[in-house]
Amino acid sequence: MIVKESQKDAGFSTLVETGTYYGDMIYAQLDNFSRIYSIELSERLYRKAKRRFKKNESVTLLHGDSSEVLHEIVPKFKEPVLFWLDGHYSGGITAQGKLDTPIWEELTTILQSGVRHMILIDDARCFEEKRKDYPSIEELKSLILSVYPQSHIVVKDDVVRIKLIGE
Repeated sequence: MIVKESQKDAGFSTLVETGTYYGDMIYAQLDNFSRIYSIELSERLYRKAKRRFKKNESVTLLHGDSSEVLHEIVPKFKEPVLFWLDGHYSGGITAQGKLDTPIWEELTTILQSGVRHMILIDDARCFEEKRKDYPSIEELKSLILSVYPQSHIVVKDDVVRIKLIGE
């Protein structure tokens, strides 16, 4: 999986996920990261995940809109972390925030931190389908390159992979 590969390649010790859902990403990565933070907007899904990971001290679950919660936690990371951004509304039991996707706000917060994090954005197809509130891939690239001009940005296997390079 791309998250595990990215961790091994760069040696990240911390994973930050937006969109906990049932917590399957957390579970899959427990042995790969020393700290995992996950943000969930749905009260119901947040409570389920809290119960599921109550004995895992390395897991911190946060409830709220990821565009707001990231403002609180990103400044605490002084070393690069791996971000898995998947906090969008997708119908069913998922919660809908002010926007169907907070990706623009999430990216802006991460980019303003001054730390060269790695960012993986799931469901890249949503950006190509002109869905409500979704910027295009080109708009995402423009935002990223305006802050980190040498960044590597690749779309592969439905994931936007971003390695922040430059200043």
